Amino acid sequence: MSTPFSVIVDDFESALIPLGEIVNGGQGTVPSPRARVAAVHAATLLLAATFEEFVREMAREYAVQVVKKACSISDLPDALLETAWYRTFDKFARSKTTGSSKKEALKIFAKQARPIIDALFTFIEGDITQNIFENLIHNENNMRAGEINGLFKVGGLGNVCSEACKQTKLKSYFDTDDEDKAHGELLSALNEFFERRNEIAHSLNSASSSAPEVLFRDVELFRAFSIDLRAALEGRVP
Repeated sequence: MSTPFSVIVDDFESALIPLGEIVNGGQGTVPSPRARVAAVHAATLLLAATFEEFVREMAREYAVQVVKKACSISDLPDALLETAWYRTFDKFARSKTTGSSKKEALKIFAKQARPIIDALFTFIEGDITQNIFENLIHNENNMRAGEINGLFKVGGLGNVCSEACKQTKLKSYFDTDDEDKAHGELLSALNEFFERRNEIAHSLNSASSSAPEVLFRDVELFRAFSIDLRAALEGRVP
């Protein structure tokens, strides 16, 4: 039976397919070495963005399922309530009002903000059917292990990367039966990928990730992680 997590994973895997096409340059064409490097760089940036959105969606869905599973607000982790409060007001604090006059703009802004704030207050007062998830999950930095774990702590789950490494796909990817070794390899692989991603993003002349095989390996890493993450989350909120 399909679950909300499996739907997100399926969408993520579908989004990975075009990355190989970008690198290969389409049917019947053989890109030049320079074009191939540029394609790999572009695909690497797209892969990073796609992976980050995937993790946010999974963390948001996990929080949704935790709330659905709860009988009352007392069953929910403190981090979820605190983050909902902070993220809601942080969004409005960062928003800029626009309009013909400041007063009119603020009136429009208040009208848009009131339903969201009212839902948050009603949720905190005990009505956990309110939708407070739109602004709940947000990452400040690249989706390394610490950032991934932080997003899932909102829903009360500790080291989700370690939990994922207890499954099967990442251990197979790293060719080990030891979950602790797989976890260490995952941390290193995520750090290496995002270091490369940042170098590409900040330098047009970057020589990193010039080989298509590197990108294909990255894709397989994130595919394995997505499958193990799904298994870990479904084991907690079936």
